[in-house]
This record gives sequence, C-alpha cells and structure tokens, in this order.
Amino acid sequence: MTLGERLKQLREKRGLSQIEVSKRTGIPNHSLSNYERDQRTPPIESQRILADFYHVSLDYLVNGVRNIPKQTLDEYLDDYLENNQEIIFDGMRLSEEDVEYLINNFKLFVSMKKTRQKEA
Repeated sequence: MTLGERLKQLREKRGLSQIEVSKRTGIPNHSLSNYERDQRTPPIESQRILADFYHVSLDYLVNGVRNIPKQTLDEYLDDYLENNQEIIFDGMRLSEEDVEYLINNFKLFVSMKKTRQKEA
C-alpha cells in the first residue's frame, strides 16, 4: 500500500471528506487530493500533521509499519476486534465478552482515578 492509499484509507475509515480534513489540519484540499493520488509526496511537516491528526505514527504513515500505534486503548482494541483478530493474554484466548468486561472495568478505573485527582 502506498502513502497516498494509506492517507485515503485513514480518512475514509473516519468518515471524513478531504474538505473536512483540510479544515481541521490547515493543509489545502488540493494538496490532500494530490497526496492521496500519489501525485505529490507531502513535505515532512504535512506528514507530521497528518500522522498526529489520524493518531498514527509517522513510520506507519510513510512505510506502513504499525509497530507503534498512536491510538487510545479503546480505539486500539476496537480496531483489533474489527479485524477479527484474537486477543491472547497470559496464554489464554479472550472472548469478545471477556474483552468487553475488561474495557468496562478499565473505564471504571480511569473514571475513579479522575475523580480522585479532582478531589486532591
């Protein structure tokens, strides 16, 4: 997959138009179009802006290497489960129900931690 194909895939996955991405990133729409069609390579600053905007590493954006995803935990787990991949923890395969239970408990933990921080 090319850089342009990855940019288009990331945009479409989020249900955004090029115009919306342009407004949110400050990168001109015609430039985004050229990048997605692989007619131009974005300058490094635009690559950085787009990687931050899509919550991916520059390495993933440019090379397709997804070894350091820049996502929240819930986004990561949602992506992982959407691709029908299994989650294995300590040698045990977790069911979708198990993962949902873990996510809900993690959210509860974060909520309690935020409450304690506000009280401190």
